[in-house]
Amino acid sequence: MSATVAVNAAMVWLGWLGFFGWLGFAGAGRATPERPDAAVVLFERGVRQPLAPGDPAARELVALCETQLQTASEILRLAVGPSLLRDLRDREWVVEITYSTTRTWPSPFPNRPPLRIRRLLIPLSGDLAGSMTTIFLGDAEYVAGPYRNHRGTRELEILAARLDSTKR
Repeated sequence: MSATVAVNAAMVWLGWLGFFGWLGFAGAGRATPERPDAAVVLFERGVRQPLAPGDPAARELVALCETQLQTASEILRLAVGPSLLRDLRDREWVVEITYSTTRTWPSPFPNRPPLRIRRLLIPLSGDLAGSMTTIFLGDAEYVAGPYRNHRGTRELEILAARLDSTKR
């Protein structure tokens, strides 16, 4: 094989790598960076159950909650105040995630600014649960207009129940 053929073959190979890297496939085999620290707490009618940060099931719950947020299908017109959040924690089954740093995600809705989030709260029972997932989000405080997702609700309930039963 001549040097020219080898160089041409290498350039073609590098061109394909660049193309697939542009598509997002080049890093598929590499390890992904760890998520920022997230404190996960389950509330069941006022009983607070923190989950260990290194628990693989807790990380799975965080990932599932993030997926619910990123694939939300509507914005609920609802005023969010401290009394509503307190009532949810005291009367329902709720998962709350608090990140150590503010996370930024693209909005799941067109023409909306990126989401800057430090906390998520998702009721798993009551009027704001059931056939859809309601996702309260905020940076320093929770904001009005929680998101809703009509997919994946059952998986979230099953995982949270599994975590809840192992912590008792």
